[in-house]
Amino acid sequence: FIFLFLGSWRPTLVIAGSVETHGTFFGKLNLRGTGSGGGGTGVGIITGTIQLEAGGQIQIDDGTTWIIASTGNFWATNRIVNGTLRLGANNALPTTSSIPDNSRFDLAGFNQTIAGLNAGCSITNSSTTADSTLTYSGGTSIFTGNIRDGSRKLNLTIAAGNLTLTSAATLNIPRSTVTVNNGAVLELDYVGTNQVFGLVLDSTGQAAGLY
Repeated sequence: FIFLFLGSWRPTLVIAGSVETHGTFFGKLNLRGTGSGGGGTGVGIITGTIQLEAGGQIQIDDGTTWIIASTGNFWATNRIVNGTLRLGANNALPTTSSIPDNSRFDLAGFNQTIAGLNAGCSITNSSTTADSTLTYSGGTSIFTGNIRDGSRKLNLTIAAGNLTLTSAATLNIPRSTVTVNNGAVLELDYVGTNQVFGLVLDSTGQAAGLY
């Protein structure tokens, strides 16, 4: 484990230097905040590049918000035990990584491509000035969380693979556009309806209606 701890004496911590591991380290970079069990109120901002070995993991817990504002990062998976992972740049997370845990992921007006979306994470766009696009480009994922607009759009693109949703409550983006590329699958395994602003299938915008 590598721990970066945001103490109560400093509500904002900025890490501007790079974080690198070498050799045989395949563990976690654990980003922790103030108070256990979700009592943290601090904000951590990472502007330096994070380079972990293959199999490495970013973990956030203790209820704080960590902003990844750098690009060119590399690790395998993201684990959000209790807290919020927020973007501060386009594709701040590795595009080959997944979002597997039951907490909060905020695109914050930026765009992100991910390879896996496997559990009940709450995904939104908190920005009041910019739209976001979440692009799924992976294998097969079953997502049980929710994807929702904020005051700005959160567009959803299925670029490759199969993304399966299990509840009508999962997709709550009535002002945004859903795009499904040729060969990709958005599978809706529930009885119900979802309203979206636009639907694009294989690069062709669809007419308004019930599909």
